Amino acid sequence: MFERRGEWTNQFGDYRRMGFWHFFKEQYGFRGPRFLIALILGLFGIWETIRRKPEIGLPFLTVILVCSVGFVLYMNFADGTRQDAVTGRDYLEVRNRDYFFTPAFVFFGLAIGLGIAAFIELVKDTVRNYGSGIRNGVFGAVSLLVLLPLMPLTGNYFYNDRSRNYMPFDYANNSLMSCPPDALFITTGDNDTFPIWCLQEVYGIRKDVRLVNLSLGNTDWYIKQLRDKLNVPIVWTDKQIEDLRPYRDKDGTAFRIQDQLTDHIIAVNKWKDPIVFTVSAPSGDRRFRGKSLEENLILEGMVYRLTPTRAKNQINIELTQKLYEEQFAYRGTADPTVYKNETCRRLGNNYAQGFLFLADTMKSAGDYEAALGHIRKGLEVIPWSYDIYVYAAQTLGEMGRLDTLQAFIDGARIEEKWKLYFNWGMAAKIAGNIDEAIEVLEMCHELYPEYIDGYRALVSTLYQNRRYAALRKLVEDRVAGHPDDVESVQLLQQIKSIDVSRDTIEGNK
Repeated sequence: MFERRGEWTNQFGDYRRMGFWHFFKEQYGFRGPRFLIALILGLFGIWETIRRKPEIGLPFLTVILVCSVGFVLYMNFADGTRQDAVTGRDYLEVRNRDYFFTPAFVFFGLAIGLGIAAFIELVKDTVRNYGSGIRNGVFGAVSLLVLLPLMPLTGNYFYNDRSRNYMPFDYANNSLMSCPPDALFITTGDNDTFPIWCLQEVYGIRKDVRLVNLSLGNTDWYIKQLRDKLNVPIVWTDKQIEDLRPYRDKDGTAFRIQDQLTDHIIAVNKWKDPIVFTVSAPSGDRRFRGKSLEENLILEGMVYRLTPTRAKNQINIELTQKLYEEQFAYRGTADPTVYKNETCRRLGNNYAQGFLFLADTMKSAGDYEAALGHIRKGLEVIPWSYDIYVYAAQTLGEMGRLDTLQAFIDGARIEEKWKLYFNWGMAAKIAGNIDEAIEVLEMCHELYPEYIDGYRALVSTLYQNRRYAALRKLVEDRVAGHPDDVESVQLLQQIKSIDVSRDTIEGNK
């Protein structure tokens, strides 16, 4: 608590994932300046309660402060500006921490209600001496404030409705389905751990799989549970477990307790039981004695299976295709009426990576049509995946199916379509199809003139291929619309010194 894990301004302010004000200003369904209405009513309610009954109002204010300011001080959320002394890594809270402030939001909601009641009473007293018509009209108008609770209901219901969200269940079930019998399943975070525990302990699904969570693997009590209750291959004594500490070797490589646990399990297991890693684990967690295991991993569905020798193929294509396209469930992933928060989208993107792995394997083998088949299936499941759209655009460009590509981009269900044109143009340029590259990049710039990467790519392509007349016009138009663009102003001066007679329109076909 006394060693702060973030800046004060971030912990109290409008900062992603952990800032108190970031959550507080959107709790009651009032977006933007309208939030001031709720804030003023709440403060007024607190003031009136203290003024009228301080023996109730002061404890009420104290509770609100403890649950807001006090929680910020006590929870000490990380904002990514501090580095760990051992690992050298910075750390930002992995998800929104708004739920810690729920008591404060509830109590302040009560204060808003008290403020509404006090305000109605104040208005009633103010117009008491007016005519009955005015009194009734004003009182009726002010009484509409009692409908304010509808604002948080209508404003927040969609984002909090979980009635048709089966993604956690399906993701966990698909992960377990990918594990071979009696597997040691190494996971990292909450989202690939707790749903699996739920399926195993509540639904009785695949209890043969022993899950090892590396985040918890940094604690001695969890390592003892793995050894004593789950029969995970661990031969450390209690004393050895309690003495584990992070350290650096002579080469400077950091070994967390979880890294030592992984090394120990792999060494003690001696290939008796299959060991698999979740696909969401960062590559830094897939190590053995400080060395990467990437060359010894084979993708099988949603897990990487560890092999004793270097894997000839990085993917078990038959098993992975069968799992992804025949057995996995994806309820709600393509349904826009089911809200998907940042976590759901991140987990859903793991599905996208699986389809892309299948597609890339087929493309590497020269089977572009099969690759497109996997892409289409991926877009049916995850129609909001930017990665699949980018890969599809590159693949269609490589195949020369430009008409199909244009229609594909037009129908893409993502906002950043300009990046698809950009990738199409760059793919054509790399393939040596300069005329096509210029045409596509010009189209990208025309449709999205503020996309600076597209503009720069077009500038470099025109310059490298001596299209000086087109280049000069492009930069002149840019400078005319953006006179503060110093880079383009300087570039225009350089272009003016070029002999336009050296221009060519031939390019590389």
